[in-house]
This record gives sequence, structure tokens and C-alpha cells, in this order.
Amino acid sequence: MAKRKSLTKKTRFEVFKRDKFQCQYCGNTAPEVVLNVDHIDPVANGGTNELINLITSCFDCNQGKKARLLNDDTVVKKQRKQMELIQERREQLELMLDWKKSLTEFEDEKVTMVSDYWASMMNPYSLNESGLKSLEKLIKKFPIEDILESIDIANKKYLTFDDEGKITKESVEEAFDKVGGICALKNMPELKQKMAYIKGICRNRFSYWDNRKGSIILNNYVSALKGAGWSDEKITEDLEKEVMPKSKEFKNWTQWRELLEKWTDDVINWSNEPKQDAEPVKPKEFELETLETYANVTVGESEDKIQVLEYFGKAFPKFNSKDFRKSVLKESLIVLNANGVEKEDVAEFTQNSDSLTYFEINEPFPENLGFLMVLETSALECMINLFDSFNISSDYYSEKDRKILRMLIKERINSIA
Repeated sequence: MAKRKSLTKKTRFEVFKRDKFQCQYCGNTAPEVVLNVDHIDPVANGGTNELINLITSCFDCNQGKKARLLNDDTVVKKQRKQMELIQERREQLELMLDWKKSLTEFEDEKVTMVSDYWASMMNPYSLNESGLKSLEKLIKKFPIEDILESIDIANKKYLTFDDEGKITKESVEEAFDKVGGICALKNMPELKQKMAYIKGICRNRFSYWDNRKGSIILNNYVSALKGAGWSDEKITEDLEKEVMPKSKEFKNWTQWRELLEKWTDDVINWSNEPKQDAEPVKPKEFELETLETYANVTVGESEDKIQVLEYFGKAFPKFNSKDFRKSVLKESLIVLNANGVEKEDVAEFTQNSDSLTYFEINEPFPENLGFLMVLETSALECMINLFDSFNISSDYYSEKDRKILRMLIKERINSIA
């Protein structure tokens, strides 16, 4: 019979670590069970203590659950066995702590490596304690190679130099702040990357850009294309060839928003066009969260328009901002409760609305009559757009969703009234 050579703690630890501290027979893990190291090829048959011949096994799987007859010293043996198991459990917990410590040290090495790479490019600047913590979070979230590549991109795109050819501190801070976003963008699907890139173009080109509203408008367009049966690849191509050039061409938020909303409506109309001898397409129902977002956008944009109208109104001698606000919100609710009407009907309603009378020019005509006439025309156009934003289309929303949307919008109007 081959002589059994006891295993060292180091060998046992290597086996446990390789097997992730889990019994390879039953799947139980420490510390719920006590683990042993089992020989695959028994020592009695000439098996060695090489790692390839060793496997993690829990106590029960290693020893076998055999029924034994009790004898007089059963209690003593049981107590001794319990003490041995307690000691074994303690040693295994210590091994697990050592293992976790080694993993932490490895993470620290990665942080040091990336921070050294950063410092080599940003000399004489290096990461402070806050920067190192931010870097540690990035390393837990993204692959090292993506972080290093993102550092290269941030370096090329955001670093600037002073008259003496030295890197400016402000640009170093900006470059580091951009690394996480670049990593996130690299790990996005191509369609999401294109959408993020388009928003970046708009943010940099337009003097005014609302990222939340812009995201909703762009998401609505993409969702409409998906609803029309377009694949992600086809939508990505459309964003690249159609939306991106327009985003670079337009000079302001309004042009971009109106075009994307028109395109979205056009796409929806494609899918809603009934085929010959086919049932009309029913509007899809939206999640409550989506309806809440639409309600927030509608009321938010209406508040912007009301503020513009209040600004126009300051030029009119009899304009009262408080009374006008009450009037325009009241009439907005009238349009909201209509069951979806044409924009021409909204325009006619506006021209005969009480709210428009706040912009009337009465005799005796003031010296700035020409200026007031221009403002009166602008106020009419703005008010038509305001009322039309409350015109909920029955082609786009189901009856159920329109009821919910009306309720949500009314709640939000009450908050700004």
C-alpha cells in the first residue's frame, strides 16, 4: 500500500480556490459545509498529491453517509468529531479570507496600472484620492482594455495646452470626467451609440438643448420605426444617413424637434394605413411610465410657451399675467377634453378664444403700433401651438390611454395653474 503523504495548507488552498470553495460532487459551498480535499485516484492505488489528482469534496461526500451501529463511546467520539469540524471550518474560513484578500490585491494592482497609464499621459498631473475611487468603480464596471482606449480618446479629444505648451489643468479634469461616458458608449449596441452620438451633435450645435425631451423625441422616432417592422441594422443606417446629417445642418432645437416629430408621425401613419380588405390597425397601448413621460413633456413645453406669451404680453398696456394664465390653462383643458380634432379646428378655436383678447390692440393706438402688431401675430402662432399640444390624437393613442393621459395632464396643469 502506498504511504499517504499529508497535504499542506497551501496545496489545500489551491484546490479550494480552483474549485471556488464548492464541493464538486454535491455543489455545497463553504462555510455551510466543511470541505475536504479528495484524491480522484486513491492513494491506495498509487494516486499522487498533484493538483490534477485532487478535488474539493464536502465531508459527507468524502467520507460517505454510512449507517453505523452506536457503541458505548459514541457520545465521546461525536463530541471529538464536532470539535474537529469546528476547527476545520475555522481554518477554511481563514483560507477564504486569504483568497478574497488576494482578489482585492489584484484589483488594487489594476487600479495602480491604469492610474500610472493616466499619469504618464497627463504629466505633471496624476489622480488624487477621489480620482482613484472613481477609477476603481470604472474598473469594476468595464474591461481594462476599454478603459485604456477611452483614456486615449479623451486625451486626443479634450486635452488643451497653454502658450508654453503645457497641459491645462481644466482640460485634464474634463478629459477624466469623459472617460466613463466614453466607456459606456463603447459598450452600447451600435443603435444606442448612434442615438447617443446624435444627441451629442445637437448638444454641441444648439444654443438650447433639453436632453430629456430630446431623448424622448429620438426614442419615439426609433420606436415608430421598430413598430413599422424595421430591424436595428436598418434603423441604425437611417440614423446615420438621415438624422445625423440633419442634426448637423439645423441651427436650433425647434427645427430638429419639429422634423423628428413629423417623421415620427409619418412612420406611424405608415403602420396605421389599413391594407386592402384588412382590419384597421388599432393604436398600441403604452406603459403607464411612458404616458407619464408624455404628460410631463406636454405640460413642460406648454409652460415654456406660456412664459413666452407672458413675455409678449408685457408690451400690451392692459395685459394681466395672472388672469391670462388662468384663461389659457382653462382653454387648454377644453382642447384636451376634445376627442382629437384637426389642427385647423384648433387654429379656429384659438382665434376665437378669450385668451387671445389679452393681446388685442385697442384705440387710441399707441406709437409702437407696428411692434405690437408683430407681437400679436407671434402670440397667435404660439397660442395655436400651445393648444394643439393638448390635442390628443385618437389615431396615435387608444381610448384607454387617452383617458389616462388626460388625467395625468390635468393633474400637472393644476400644479402650475
